[in-house]
Amino acid sequence: MDSTPILNGAPAFIVLGFTVALAAYLRQVSLHAQEIIDKIKSNAVGSFPYNEGKSIAKHTKEKLQLLENTRSKIAKVTRPVFVLMFFIAIRLVLYAVSKLKFSQSADFLHFLHWFDLAISLSIMILVGGLWYMHESARTKDHYIGEMAAAWKKSQINDQSEHSGTPNKSLQLTAR
Repeated sequence: MDSTPILNGAPAFIVLGFTVALAAYLRQVSLHAQEIIDKIKSNAVGSFPYNEGKSIAKHTKEKLQLLENTRSKIAKVTRPVFVLMFFIAIRLVLYAVSKLKFSQSADFLHFLHWFDLAISLSIMILVGGLWYMHESARTKDHYIGEMAAAWKKSQINDQSEHSGTPNKSLQLTAR
């Protein structure tokens, strides 16, 4: 069995790079969610009407809630990602220390193996959790998109009824 710890040398830098890329991804998702929130609240998204102080369409409320939940979950995950990056940085320091002559004991190498396993498991759990959050938010967003399309269609139907213009969807089904 090889006694070299998993994250010695280049692999530790690769893991650190992966974690930094993950942090950048989270930042982009959070910024995009905030941008959509701002657009909805300024009525710049036609399918999601927003009139503060008045009744807000159900799908608009749900979309805003989904976006706020996304930002909230990212905020909760941010601290563990920074902690993970900090521990990876510590691991890189331990790697440097392991190259010094006085630290070549079997106990120190055994410690590094367990430390590497903990870092690897942490990354797996974080990525799995993020994947789950992404998939559940995507499913919910699809449902809200369908609600928005139905709302918009009902608005078009209401406008055509009030304007005296025949409803095109009814004309097509009547044929």
